[in-house]
Amino acid sequence: MAKTERRGLARGRKKQTRAKRKRHLIVSNGKVTETEYFNFLITEMDVRGSVRYRHIDGDPLKVAKQLSRELDSDKKAVKAGEIEALSSAWIVVDSDEFRNLAAAEREAKTKGVRFSISNPCFEVWLIDHVSLCPETFASTPQCEKRARDLGVLKSTDPNRSSASKFKSVNLEMIDGNKGQALTNAAKHNTDDKRRAREMNPDNVVAYQVWTDLPDLVDDVFGSGN
Repeated sequence: MAKTERRGLARGRKKQTRAKRKRHLIVSNGKVTETEYFNFLITEMDVRGSVRYRHIDGDPLKVAKQLSRELDSDKKAVKAGEIEALSSAWIVVDSDEFRNLAAAEREAKTKGVRFSISNPCFEVWLIDHVSLCPETFASTPQCEKRARDLGVLKSTDPNRSSASKFKSVNLEMIDGNKGQALTNAAKHNTDDKRRAREMNPDNVVAYQVWTDLPDLVDDVFGSGN
């Protein structure tokens, strides 16, 4: 008797599979400014299902070490088939007063995590949304004042005028200006500064003013994501 033909997949019909959604993770030690900015961008770009942001308190090395431990648990869940593997993970920090940037970046790289530095502070990137951040701004107070004057930062307490309260991002000022920020950042992110930043992140004087945010934005929020 002739063998019965096998039907279905054995006859060459391709199995229908659901396209896998990319997963990205952004972590920062910025409690207010960075948190507001990234949560806004995730909503603006409509990627809430694939991009997650969270805050981890501490200096850059502490953040990198804590994330390393958490990613070990993440990999176990991936291996068990519970979640998809991360497409990328980023740590976002300021140079500010920290001098353990190189150590933190090395720690991050052991887990395949990319490291984004803004020098001297995250406000460099915020300023770039509306105006080129001057390369003479070598301190955080200078950048914060410029951001306040431009209206990019606003008070976290409307009843207080103290400069220390101006940490909230004026989202209306940055809405739709991501392209302008990328253009302005490219003007002060010179090749010489990139080499200095890559050679020794702790030598902050050699690459002021600088921000790695364009690399993160391209990777996480680019057209392919």
